[in-house]
Amino acid sequence: MLAVTTLELCQSVETVMSEPTNVQAMDKTKKNSTIVGPVEEEATVMMDLANPVCFWNGAQFDDGTTVSDGESVYECSVGKWVKSKN
Repeated sequence: MLAVTTLELCQSVETVMSEPTNVQAMDKTKKNSTIVGPVEEEATVMMDLANPVCFWNGAQFDDGTTVSDGESVYECSVGKWVKSKN
């Protein structure tokens, strides 16, 4: 069972609701997390709770963080970048 405090939940909501962080296009020579999606609301996503952070060009981002490479927006979701529908 995964326990989440109210403070952690509020911080996650604030992160999701904020503007995406601007990033450069993904550089395949650096550490990056897998991109998936876009995901339909009804879809089930396999989650790996062992790695709840994402990497983009070697930079680490917390779960729920959104980034934009100028063309698309992605959300860090349990170690994977989920592409938003445009």
